[in-house]
Amino acid sequence: MGALKIKDFNIRHLYARLTVQTTLQGYKDFFLVGLKHEAIASLLYHLANLLTTKERDGMKIDILIDKLTPCLIENATGKIINTVFRLAQDNEVAELQKKGWNFDWSDKEYDDCNVYKLLLENDTEIQGLVAARVVKGAVFVVLAESAPHNRGKNKRYEGVGGHLFAIAIKLSNKNGFGGFIYFDTKNMDLVEHYRKILGAVVTGKIHDYRMMVEEEQAQKVIAEYTLEGDLE
Repeated sequence: MGALKIKDFNIRHLYARLTVQTTLQGYKDFFLVGLKHEAIASLLYHLANLLTTKERDGMKIDILIDKLTPCLIENATGKIINTVFRLAQDNEVAELQKKGWNFDWSDKEYDDCNVYKLLLENDTEIQGLVAARVVKGAVFVVLAESAPHNRGKNKRYEGVGGHLFAIAIKLSNKNGFGGFIYFDTKNMDLVEHYRKILGAVVTGKIHDYRMMVEEEQAQKVIAEYTLEGDLE
């Protein structure tokens, strides 16, 4: 077997395939660069699989994206409403589960994430939340959730899910990653959903349903959006 040269790798793509978040104290990333031999690469690949934790596996993306829209659309009227995003504060997310949100957004799981809230322009009610972790060469979308009133057949606004991924892509752009993001989803139905709507692709065996949106496709997605906000 021939040697594998560093120049043969797209580092961002390799990272997304071979990165796992572990519970080992002091380790956030598992990053392999410039592997010299296929046998070593294979061994470390399987080791990475073993290090994937159940805690992290519990955070899988299942938000449905109804459509990619530059703004949110009010279902009752068809009115188009501008959006903004901001970093969510601890006091804003502490009691959300009591209001019907599915996840505890105050959990320490998100301490190393940027948690963003999606808002209507000139309004303070949270329409959706996304937790994004900046890692080496990519942004990992840990979790995304629409507000309870934006789920189901009687949702108040359309377009929330796509906006949340757009925020993550903006964060990736800001960090010089070209919009490259990745995330874990729950099942093959959702894999197909994100493939069709976002143009995401499955990365490989690190996680059965790990997907990524590559740079070129990410720019196509973000081009649909006009939302502005504060990434820091």
